[in-house]
Amino acid sequence: MRVEVLEVLVARQRQINAELEAIRKDIEGHEAAIQRAYEDGAPLADESKSISRELKIELGLIDQPATQAGPEAID
Repeated sequence: MRVEVLEVLVARQRQINAELEAIRKDIEGHEAAIQRAYEDGAPLADESKSISRELKIELGLIDQPATQAGPEAID
């Protein structure tokens, strides 16, 4: 009888391990998709930051550094 119990427990442990491995692979797939989304969105985020900075400069909310003065500053 003890052998039967051990066989059942070992079988269940293997089943659990297989299910956990499937979950891990699913999570890895989601993590990869999230990483791709971040990478795809990075140019938009960078552009947004740049535009936000330009808007703040134009509105006089922040000063434009002299080293980064553009053609508009010369006029």
